[in-house]
Amino acid sequence: MGGILKFINALIIFLPLIILVLSNERNYCFRNKDCEINTCYLSLVSKCRFFMCHCTVAWD
Repeated sequence: MGGILKFINALIIFLPLIILVLSNERNYCFRNKDCEINTCYLSLVSKCRFFMCHCTVAWD
């Protein structure tokens, strides 16, 4: 029983890290300058939120 719980714990810790490394189509960032590659539509601006680039409405 304890071995199964340790395995599930390790899976919870390492699976998101493996997915993060293997995904190439996502833009990861730490600040808005890291999102300079504009993949958004005309009225949207790329911003850094939760360490990922997201398209948001540009407020003037």
